Amino acid sequence: MCLFASYRSSLMSSGLLITIALTGCGGSGPTLDRQAIKGSVTREGQPMDAGSLLFEPTGGGPGVAASIVDGKYEVSKESGPTPGSYKVKVTHNLRRVEAPDTPKKDWEVIAEDRFKAQQPVGGWNLTADVKKDQSEPIDFKVGE
Repeated sequence: MCLFASYRSSLMSSGLLITIALTGCGGSGPTLDRQAIKGSVTREGQPMDAGSLLFEPTGGGPGVAASIVDGKYEVSKESGPTPGSYKVKVTHNLRRVEAPDTPKKDWEVIAEDRFKAQQPVGGWNLTADVKKDQSEPIDFKVGE
């Protein structure tokens, strides 16, 4: 049963990523005015080691996903968001400590208790505005 739940969860996550990747794809139609964006993500003042950002436009248009690595994220102009306001979902992926001669699934997760507050179910809900010719970083701070 546990193996099935893990498999089903993996399939659902894969489906979400494919849906995000295909959003805004199409043959004909106007070219989107996408913007390159980048910035930092901190949790309680510390760079978020790993996680994800999901930009959902409030006024229509394509959504955008970005990976957080060592407190930074970056999205190229080719796959970036269009100018406008966004709801942004920030999710912190907890790291695992490698253990020699141990299967990856059994590595110890670095405890969430290193932070004062737990991550909300589903992550943090923030907002961001993307401007035409965005040059300033868009930084996110959670749990502060």
